[in-house]
Amino acid sequence: MIIRCILFASVMLAAPAGAQEKIVTKKVTALSGQDTRVVVFGRVTPQCTNGKATIAVAQKPRNGTLTSKPAKMRAGTIPRCPALEAKVAAFFYRPKDGFSGTDQIVFVVISDSGRVERHQFVIDVPRVL
Repeated sequence: MIIRCILFASVMLAAPAGAQEKIVTKKVTALSGQDTRVVVFGRVTPQCTNGKATIAVAQKPRNGTLTSKPAKMRAGTIPRCPALEAKVAAFFYRPKDGFSGTDQIVFVVISDSGRVERHQFVIDVPRVL
């Protein structure tokens, strides 16, 4: 799987005309001073091979940092493809020191088949007493 982090405007221009966009919203809790895995993106084809996807950060967090790491899922994790070690990208959020409140990250993912997904993550960082 090839992962390209590029500007949001460039990704939208690369999307095929008429592509349907799926919107996914999730809530995540992160603790001050710790990395929290927000999401893992990857693509598996119907033939049980690693597919390609373009992943763009459409909105960076305002009160923390976002990092990504390439990874593999163990064989057997995907029931319909038991022998596949899927290649993925894991994204982690770390709040700024002393921050408590809400932050947000938005990704746009375009598969090699042209499917567009917008993933919005609302991140709650509780106050440390």
